[in-house]
Amino acid sequence: MDRWAARAQRKSEITLEAGDRCDAALADYTGENQDYIQDFTFEPIAPDSTNWADGDRSLQCIAYKSSAGQPGGTPVSYSIKARRP
Repeated sequence: MDRWAARAQRKSEITLEAGDRCDAALADYTGENQDYIQDFTFEPIAPDSTNWADGDRSLQCIAYKSSAGQPGGTPVSYSIKARRP
C-alpha cells in the first residue's frame, strides 16, 4: 500500500513529504517534551525522482547531533529514544 500523499510525485514534493514524515517520526521516537532533542538535526533520505518512477517509496530518517567542530555529526553515548513506561 502506498502511504505517500498524492502530492508526492515530483522531487520537491517528495522532499516536503519526507521532511513532514521524519519530523513526526522523530517527535514520536524521542518524545516531544525532551529538551535535548533541540540539539539534534534530522536528514530525510527519500527516493529521487528516477527511483520514485521505478516504484521506490523507501524513507530513512537519520538523526544526528552536529557541532561547530563536527557539523556532520558528533558521537553520543546515549539513546535519544524516549523512555516510556
